[in-house]
Amino acid sequence: MSSLLNQTNFSLYTLPISWIVCLLPRLYAAYLYTSTTKKPLDIVLPRALADRAKADQALPSTTRDRIVRAEAAQANGLENVGYFAAAVVASNSAGVSKGLLNALSLGYLMSRVLYSWAYTVGETRKVALIRTGVFFAGQGMIFALFILAGNRLR
Repeated sequence: MSSLLNQTNFSLYTLPISWIVCLLPRLYAAYLYTSTTKKPLDIVLPRALADRAKADQALPSTTRDRIVRAEAAQANGLENVGYFAAAVVASNSAGVSKGLLNALSLGYLMSRVLYSWAYTVGETRKVALIRTGVFFAGQGMIFALFILAGNRLR
């Protein structure tokens, strides 16, 4: 595995994958809402799903909360994906080693998957604290990419 990380730079391929990872909580929220309520998703106003779920008293509270958290996880991912993309492009442009680029890019993707899962299903303070730690680990990987790029260009 380490030889693959060092031989082929696939960090740029993680950019579209990161965007897909950002949307997975939304797909789950939409599925959960439509399968539970038997109502279609409002494609005219899709960003109102969390508000619609909050207002739907027919939804069990655990389902309602999970939909709201999944929507929040998706929003958080989309707020961060641009920074990740910029960091990967900067590191590639600066000539950061393939191994570091690949490891940090894959690490970030894994942190986003874990973060989104923990946010969506986490109903306890303990899981929320773990989610926060995972979030900052992912942000650390973005910072590391920028710092490595800066060091190479110095």
